[in-house]
Amino acid sequence: MLGPFPEGEIRKHENRALFKLDKGMLLEVTPQRHRQIFTKEKAWLHGYLCADGHIRCGAYYGRYRGKEHGVRYRYEVTAYDEDPRYRKLFAETMKKIYGVNAHDYPKRTAVTVYNKEAAYDLLRYGNYSTTKWSVPFEYLDREAAKMWIRGFFDGDGSATRDHKHIKIIATSVNIDGLREVCELLEREFNIHAAIRRARHGEETKSWNPLYNLEIFLKSDVIKFYEEIGFSEPKQKKLEELIRKRWGRG
Repeated sequence: MLGPFPEGEIRKHENRALFKLDKGMLLEVTPQRHRQIFTKEKAWLHGYLCADGHIRCGAYYGRYRGKEHGVRYRYEVTAYDEDPRYRKLFAETMKKIYGVNAHDYPKRTAVTVYNKEAAYDLLRYGNYSTTKWSVPFEYLDREAAKMWIRGFFDGDGSATRDHKHIKIIATSVNIDGLREVCELLEREFNIHAAIRRARHGEETKSWNPLYNLEIFLKSDVIKFYEEIGFSEPKQKKLEELIRKRWGRG
């Protein structure tokens, strides 16, 4: 007995039912099991934060001019992006899931939500550190997997073209995380990707080596464009590259 739910959807062709929970979660019920999964909005948010975000939650020592001024408390969810359109999308997604407003800081290319409930909730689903984030496989069905990948590539991805290939690239210092992204791409969408060490001159300011996840085969680039895609404006750039190179899009 699972109890009453205010909103639900029976998907007979998928042999499952989905019931709406709070904070961007769904309860998925199949004949074999039931589990909580992300809505498409929360999946995008999680992927985007893994790419370009951090969460501060709890006590820290405040400092002023090198001197400590006691324990302070701060709860914040921050994403960094030079493009204001993606900062706006982050703000809109946080508003839809948690009902809270975001503060945009253009000079810092950052957008932040100060909210204890949202910060603690997001921390339930993993680590967002640059070197320790991971793909939350247990909370992703195929639709959520699509949106998680889109969020990650919106944050850390790009579409480029050289003399041989159109490439869809995501960059990170977290090679284990990138391997999990490769696994998710192949498992859910049969899209193959390779991981390569970034060339000299592309390293980060830290001592951590930088890695590129690259999708470069024509069939895989087309499949990414049609089945996953970026959010705008990166999707429009990919569409233009495909149209100019292959006459479609």
